[in-house]
Amino acid sequence: MSEATDRIEELLDKVVEALGLDADVVIDEEDEGIRATLEGDDLGLFIGRHGATIDAVQHLAFKIANRDAGRDQAIRVTVDAAGYRERRRETVERHMGREWETHEFQMAIVSYAGNIDEWDDDRIVIKWQH
Repeated sequence: MSEATDRIEELLDKVVEALGLDADVVIDEEDEGIRATLEGDDLGLFIGRHGATIDAVQHLAFKIANRDAGRDQAIRVTVDAAGYRERRRETVERHMGREWETHEFQMAIVSYAGNIDEWDDDRIVIKWQH
């Protein structure tokens, strides 16, 4: 296991202990990056409402794994529990009425005096007027 994998496993062990969960941490190093999975019963507390907790832990795991990596050397990190990521993907696909493309993403824009001038399927143009 790599140093990044060891750091992720240590983080997840601490989170599992702090939440009082009965779960095992399984880490796989894959070509696409590192996949960390919690296996156990009643992992709802770890997943959190609308996945907020698991997403936050995944963000921390990414930061910890890549703390010494350059911007273009970052390792992808996925944290899953009780099949949450697959269930979430299925829910999104059901709402969209089609398969989810891996290159799609969600973006929230917060604007202070900026105006969105154009919005189509391929591009967004934001201009700030002084």
